[in-house]
Amino acid sequence: MMKKFKCNALILIFSTTTIISCSGDDYANTPEPANQIVKADVLLNYAEDIVSPNYQAAMVDAQSLESAINEFVSNPTQTTFTAGKSS
Repeated sequence: MMKKFKCNALILIFSTTTIISCSGDDYANTPEPANQIVKADVLLNYAEDIVSPNYQAAMVDAQSLESAINEFVSNPTQTTFTAGKSS
């Protein structure tokens, strides 16, 4: 009977400790870091350094392809066909 009581007491203490330790917001009073990353800065950096250059490169490639296709349409030869395919 005493063993069962000790076992139940240990389980109760462990469960209570676990519930109490996991139930609080430990980060509520922590100061924000000095070098905090701002969402707007991340988005601006993403737009200026990744999206815009990729868009510009895609635009140049699309214009080159359009030019090659227009050249082929106006002068359909094997040379302009090959140039259009490689664009």
